[in-house]
Amino acid sequence: MVVAQPPAPPEPPPLNLAFAGRMTAPDGSKVVYVTMGETALVLAPGLELPNGYKVTQINARSVEFSYAALNRTARLDIPPAQKYETR
Repeated sequence: MVVAQPPAPPEPPPLNLAFAGRMTAPDGSKVVYVTMGETALVLAPGLELPNGYKVTQINARSVEFSYAALNRTARLDIPPAQKYETR
């Protein structure tokens, strides 16, 4: 007897983001710059990305995302801030 396996649950699309930089605005809010393929994006809380993810939080070490369609979350780790100025 062959038992059919149930289909795998759907998965959200991959983030496909690469960290490009960060900035702290004069009001103290954090902004992160990323690339998605050849497209540059400026991430800020509340921004919805073209792939369906929404930025929920930005902190010193990561950007948190939600994918509401599947009730999932994801995280993009960002490198520590440099301790010196580069020019």
